[in-house]
Amino acid sequence: MTTPVDDRFDLVFFWKQNDTGIYGRRQDMLVKYLARDSRIARIFHFDAPIRLLAAGNLAWESGRNAGSSQALLILRQTLRRKLGLADGGKLRSYTYLHVTRRRLNGHLSRFLPSAQDYPDYLERKLLRHGLGQRRTLFWVCPNDFYFPSIQERFKPDLVVADIIDDQRTWPSTPERKAELAANYAEILGRSDLVFANCRALLNEMRPFASNIHLFPNAAEQQWNRDERCAKPRALKRINGPIIGYAGNLDLARIDLELLRHIATNKPEWNLVFLGSTHKNRQILALNRFRNVHFLGIKRHDEAVRYISHFDVAILPHLDNELTRHMNPLKMYVYFSQNLPVVATPVADIEEFNWFAHVARSPAAFIEGIARCLEEDTVSPKAARMREWLATNCWERRVNDMMALVEDSLQD
Repeated sequence: MTTPVDDRFDLVFFWKQNDTGIYGRRQDMLVKYLARDSRIARIFHFDAPIRLLAAGNLAWESGRNAGSSQALLILRQTLRRKLGLADGGKLRSYTYLHVTRRRLNGHLSRFLPSAQDYPDYLERKLLRHGLGQRRTLFWVCPNDFYFPSIQERFKPDLVVADIIDDQRTWPSTPERKAELAANYAEILGRSDLVFANCRALLNEMRPFASNIHLFPNAAEQQWNRDERCAKPRALKRINGPIIGYAGNLDLARIDLELLRHIATNKPEWNLVFLGSTHKNRQILALNRFRNVHFLGIKRHDEAVRYISHFDVAILPHLDNELTRHMNPLKMYVYFSQNLPVVATPVADIEEFNWFAHVARSPAAFIEGIARCLEEDTVSPKAARMREWLATNCWERRVNDMMALVEDSLQD
């Protein structure tokens, strides 16, 4: 066995999508704070492989629905990663572009990469950087259908699986859900450590994972509402209270009837939405209301600047299987901005109900917003808020995760 060059880790991170660096998702925060951890030497980050045809579709979609789709941002970010422009410090970022094998003809198959070539691509990239000089940590976010063969080939010192939601609860076919269930079982069975971001996921995944731990999302502490940035021009044009929501605008989780009720009964309030409609565009039916404003997609740092100028932040989620297996990251962002929050009674909301107003009916939701607009509901809880943020910050989460990583290697 080769003696490691030092006591640090080389971390290879496998993300399940192609939106790294855009939304400030859990995996973005983990990579950001893992890169600051002295125990990590280097991070090699791989977005999900993407077909060239899919990249072309992104270009077409970005032209067709530029204001409401994430396509252009994902296309730009993929190009930045391919050109090395997303690298920095400890981080190296990669995205594998490929074609479908059946589309290749004759000699073309020698020059154009296919999905089957992905493990070879990984090996070239990782060996070029001397992977194996240190202890190697693989960090995977199911569902990743490539990962079992990757783990077999590279045999890292430790595998961590981080479960962010249960993809089986999203609208899909029974066949797709069965594929996802099998993939969860295989990846978690291969993992030395498993993290889940909410208790429902923890309980659902226990049959697949013997060493599973609850790690909810967390907040960044550097933003302070008293020192917020200049108000964005788009918000300056809006007269009256701003009732805001930030996140993917997908009606699989958002209560459209509740939003319609607010827009109808409170025309003096402005409902402001930041986010993509790439999953479906039905929520855009609210555009018929003069007090509803869709401001499109904003990159994470820019989105936080908008959020900091909300008068009230809302979480108008449905209570269904999908939302019962989530730990809404946007709540942590709202809290980091010391915003008053009104939410529907969804799973995991109990950990926030000392600060957020939980409304169990449309009338109560309006009443909660009105109270937040009329009273200072934040300042009396400021001391407890600072204490909560100190305990539930990303630095603390990553430190606790890495402590478990070290313990697992010593067992």
